[in-house]
Amino acid sequence: MGTPAGIRSSSPPRNHGAGTPEGVRSLPCSAAPSIWTTCAPNLSPRSPAVIARVIVTPKPVVNDPQGLTVKQGLASLGFREVSAVRIGKYIEVNLDTSSEHEARERVEAMCRQLLANHVIEDFRFDIEPEHKRR
Repeated sequence: MGTPAGIRSSSPPRNHGAGTPEGVRSLPCSAAPSIWTTCAPNLSPRSPAVIARVIVTPKPVVNDPQGLTVKQGLASLGFREVSAVRIGKYIEVNLDTSSEHEARERVEAMCRQLLANHVIEDFRFDIEPEHKRR
C-alpha cells in the first residue's frame, strides 16, 4: 500500500520481514563498556548484594479511582469496616553496591528519576541484605 496522493513520507518503507528493520542501528561492541562505566558505579567482585523494597503510592491529594473501586468491592463483599483503599506499586530492586549508604542513595535516585512520578506519587523503601530475604 502506498502513500495517498498529495502526502509525502520522509521515512523509508518499513521492513516487516525477519532481521533488523531498516533504519535501526546497533552499537558496536566496543561502545558498550564506555556506556556502562559512565552509568554504573565501580563495583568490586565482593560487593554486598542488597534488596530494595520500594512502595509507590498516590499522594493523598490525588484521586485514586482504582482504590475507590476496590473499596466499593470490599464493601459489597461485606467488609464494611474498610474506610479507605489506596492502590500503588511494589517494586523489588536487587543491587550490588559497596555499602548500604550507597544503596540508599542509588535507590533514592531511581525513585526520583523513574520509579515514581513525583508530581502525583510518594515513595518509601527499605534496604536489606539479600541473604535475609524472606
